[in-house]
Amino acid sequence: TDASQPFYLMGAIAATMGKGAGLIGGMEIPPISQAFEGFVNGAKSVNPDFPVSTVYLGSFTDASAAKEAAFSMISQGSDFVVPNANSAGMGVIQAAREASTPAATFSVYSDYTNAAPKNVLGTFLADYGQGIVRIVSDIKNGSVPASNVEFGLKDTDVIKFTYNDAATRPVPADLRKTIDDISSKIVAGEIRTRAK
Repeated sequence: TDASQPFYLMGAIAATMGKGAGLIGGMEIPPISQAFEGFVNGAKSVNPDFPVSTVYLGSFTDASAAKEAAFSMISQGSDFVVPNANSAGMGVIQAAREASTPAATFSVYSDYTNAAPKNVLGTFLADYGQGIVRIVSDIKNGSVPASNVEFGLKDTDVIKFTYNDAATRPVPADLRKTIDDISSKIVAGEIRTRAK
């Protein structure tokens, strides 16, 4: 999956609605660093001076470390904190909710909206099962995919990005329209979300 694409959308939202963002990753591995590159590029496309800080935990399970990292980023002015850290990401969601100045966040790969319904602005899910079903079906029908299939925003059966209307500051309708336009340009190849 090219997670830089949905993260680009999150970055554009954060830079439009916020003052700064903190990204908390489990490990510094290509799928996560590329996703974060997408976020930064999306944010900078809206505001070249939008500050984004990044921390890698060295763990996908240490939710308390993720929570501490997010609290630190919030205290330094990030009003968006975004996890890409598997189960450790729950700590980021908790910090967004519990900080003295609550922050906005996104659910990534799992829907954590119920853990912080006022703070989660949107959810990015990847339904790989649907993608595999489609590829197998294509093969059965005689269409052989390229050796490496990379799912992106064009694959609406696999990549899902939804909004939470119950958030304290939900993504406004005009920004959602802008995000739809950006998404269409990414799918059309007019916007590159990361260096290849």
